[in-house]
Amino acid sequence: MNSKSAKPLYLQIDAAIRSDIQTHIYKVGDKLPTEVELSEKYKVSKITIRKAMEKLSQDGLVQKVQGKGTFVLPQKDKVVISESKGFADSLSSMGHTHGQKVLAVKNIPADSFLASHLGIEEGNAVLSVERVMWADARPIGIDRIFVSEARFPDFIQKAVSEKPLYHILKEDYNINIDSATMELNGILADDTNAALLQCVIGDPLFYIEKTAYDPEGIPIHFSSTTVRCDSITYVVKTNHHLSMEERTSGGQLL
Repeated sequence: MNSKSAKPLYLQIDAAIRSDIQTHIYKVGDKLPTEVELSEKYKVSKITIRKAMEKLSQDGLVQKVQGKGTFVLPQKDKVVISESKGFADSLSSMGHTHGQKVLAVKNIPADSFLASHLGIEEGNAVLSVERVMWADARPIGIDRIFVSEARFPDFIQKAVSEKPLYHILKEDYNINIDSATMELNGILADDTNAALLQCVIGDPLFYIEKTAYDPEGIPIHFSSTTVRCDSITYVVKTNHHLSMEERTSGGQLL
């Protein structure tokens, strides 16, 4: 543990044990070491260990059983990247209730980046909606959606409702998502993300950029989504329709 870090020791312990759970060093059903054993392992007080375990318990990763110890719980839902499904539908299929809170709606001119992803001319009108996505009354992701105003008139009025994005596209515009490209990166929570997602500054987050297409290959929407790593696991199922590319930090293909 780093005693000079701005991150409190109990949160460093929480992160270390959380990582061990997510990498299956501690598997579902495993009994964790005792407070004394963890205190000796990490060279911190039992009070610090207790605070870390309380946070892991609050986040649903472990459960303390009186007289028996603390055990790893089943955790993290799996979202299949190759499925053309909206975030709300993914949560529903896993048995979660879902909701959203709209943070901002904008009408902006397309810059070169948005124009290329939406298949429109630079300067054309783009509608943007930013939302916090909830699962079981817990913030799980921040989503920004961009669509062409010419193709989706009145989109903002529809998007501020509780209806999921893909339901709006199908029911209000008669458009189905046929395919999508996604780029997934890892980032650290800044103060804004941490406040919205109720996590700690510096916690790992997924950052996903997605362009969805209709059956004719025409872009439907571009979105950027930030998701808590402790809540979701992204799964890749390969088949002859799926193309995977890996890039280094320098942008080179692997």
